[in-house]
Amino acid sequence: MTMHARSGRGDGEFPPVEQLPPPVRAYWRRHTQSLLADISSMVSGSECSGPRDLAFHLPTIATWDCPGMERHIVRNADGELAEIRYSIASREVLRLVASMWEGGRFSPIRPFFAGPYGGFHLAPTADLTVGIYLLLDMWPAFYAQHAAGAAAMMERRMRIDAAVADALADLPLPHSLDHRGERPYLLVRLGLDAVLELQLPLAKDSLLGHNPGGWISRVAAACRESRLPFTLRGKSPGTAWGKTQEHAPELLAREQLRHGYREQWKGLIRGFLERDGGAVHSLEEVLGWRVPGMRMEALRDAAGRIVWVDAYLCDWGASDWTALRVGEGSVRLRLDVQQSFDWDGRGDLRGLMVALPSLVARMQREYAHGVSREGKVIRLVQASVREVVRQVPEVVGRPYMLRLFERVHLQVGMRGRRVLHFNVRYDDCPDFMVHLGGAIRQLDCLLEEVRAPFWVLGDAECRRRHPSAYAKLRRGE
Repeated sequence: MTMHARSGRGDGEFPPVEQLPPPVRAYWRRHTQSLLADISSMVSGSECSGPRDLAFHLPTIATWDCPGMERHIVRNADGELAEIRYSIASREVLRLVASMWEGGRFSPIRPFFAGPYGGFHLAPTADLTVGIYLLLDMWPAFYAQHAAGAAAMMERRMRIDAAVADALADLPLPHSLDHRGERPYLLVRLGLDAVLELQLPLAKDSLLGHNPGGWISRVAAACRESRLPFTLRGKSPGTAWGKTQEHAPELLAREQLRHGYREQWKGLIRGFLERDGGAVHSLEEVLGWRVPGMRMEALRDAAGRIVWVDAYLCDWGASDWTALRVGEGSVRLRLDVQQSFDWDGRGDLRGLMVALPSLVARMQREYAHGVSREGKVIRLVQASVREVVRQVPEVVGRPYMLRLFERVHLQVGMRGRRVLHFNVRYDDCPDFMVHLGGAIRQLDCLLEEVRAPFWVLGDAECRRRHPSAYAKLRRGE
C-alpha cells in the first residue's frame, strides 16, 4: 500500500525535541490527543479489520510507504517485529510499538515527546489499521504545523526569562518562573515561610511594570516586619463571611495531647521489653502464662503453629479488650494508641502483662484529666479571640471569617479582591490578639502603595501549586 501525504513537511528547520520543557510537552500532548480523537471519530463504527493488538498488524504496516517520513524497523531477540520508528529530517518523531501499557490501557502510539513510558491509543471503537493509516498520512503535516507553534512557545519563554532576569538583576531575593500555564508565574522568596506569586505579564505593554525590584522589596520588608505571619490569597469557594466556626475545646485538647500520650506509652513498653529478662520466651510459653486480670488466646496457621498470641484485659467494660498482640519478633500495643515494638523473645514481657491493667487505668485517668484541663484553657482562648476580632477597629466593617479548629484561622477581606489569612497556634494567641490591628493596618497601607496584583503564599501551598518552580526556588537557581 502506498500512502500519499496530505501536505509536505515544509522546508523550515524543526526545533530540537530532546528535553522539552513541560509547557511544550503539554502543548504537543494536547494537540496529539485532539488529532487522535478526530481520527477515531472518522473510523469509528466501521467494521474493524483484525484483532485490537497492534502487534498483529505491524508486519502489514511495516510495508507501507510514508512520504515525508523515513521508516526504521526494530526487531526483538527472537526476530519478531517489535516497533516501527518514523523520522523526519533524521529526527525521530513517532513510534508504533507492539506493546505499550499506560494506566491499564494498551497505548501503542509513541510520539517523540511522550517519554519512556508514555503513549496514546485510538478509541476502542475505531478501526485500528485504518486509523493508523490516517495517522501516518497526517503526521508529517501535523508535525510541521505544531513544531512552529512549539518553537514560538520556547522562544517566548526564553524572552520572558531574559526580561525577568534583567528586571530583577538587583533584587537580592531568590526567584523562579513557572511556565506551566499560558501565562507564567513569577515566584520570589520573601521569607522562611512566605513566597510572592505574580502572574505575568502585568499589562499588555509591560512584563513587570515600573521598578519591580523596588515594590517586591517593599513586600518582603512588610513580611519581615509583620509581628504576625500571614498569607495573601484569593477568596476560597467555601468562605462564609461573617461566620465563626469552631470545634469543641475537649476534642481539640484530645488531639493536642495525643502525641504526648503515645510517647508516654512507648517509653513504658520499651522499658519492660528492654530489661534483661534472661531466657528467650517462645509464643507457646507466652500462651501458657497465667496473669491476673488477663487471658491469652492464640491464632494458629493450617499446620497448627502459633502465629500470634492476643492478651486480653478481662472484665474491661462490657467485654474483654485486646491489649497486646505478641508475634514472632514483635509486640503490638492495641489500646487506643496503636504501636508496634521489636521483640527478640527476651525482656520482661510477663512483668509488662502483670502491670498492664493498672498502667491502663492510670494512663487513661491522667489523659482524661489532661484533656479536661487543656479543654478549659482552649475554651477561654476561643472566647477571647472571638471578642477581640469583633472589637478590633481594623476588622470592623470588613468581611471576615473566623475558624477555631486545630489552629486559629482568621480571614479578612482586603482591597483588590484579596483575602488576608492569619493562621496561628493557640499558644501564640496572646501575641495574635495584641498585634492583629497593627498587622492589618500595615498590610492595608502596603496594598494601597503597591497596586500589582500579587499574592503571598505559604511554603506548603507554593510547593503544591508550583512544584517544579518551587524546587528551583529552594535550590536558589
